[in-house]
Amino acid sequence: LCEALSKRNIEHFVLLVSEVTDEQLSIFTDDVDAWVQIACPRLSIDWGGGFGKPLLTPYEMLCALEEAEWSNESYPMDYYSNEGGKWSNYFHRRTEPKPKTTVRIRYDPP
Repeated sequence: LCEALSKRNIEHFVLLVSEVTDEQLSIFTDDVDAWVQIACPRLSIDWGGGFGKPLLTPYEMLCALEEAEWSNESYPMDYYSNEGGKWSNYFHRRTEPKPKTTVRIRYDPP
């Protein structure tokens, strides 16, 4: 998400909170147009309407940035799936090259 936003010169920041509430997010009301929360898609879907600013899922944000295609057929709920789309939390782990690690085990019998 940060990469897609930076590519478009959209100002953004990462905020870590123990619980996502409208009260906490309202502190930034003047500086933020929308929120993208990565904790759980259900938070945006089930309770997003109760926030003062749009509370988007990563999928919704990527669709808004035209990095993913919106589907009227089904809404992807694969955020935690190893096979999820580029909005899922495992996507970059699948696509970034993994560093090669060599482990040597030495066993000296007693």
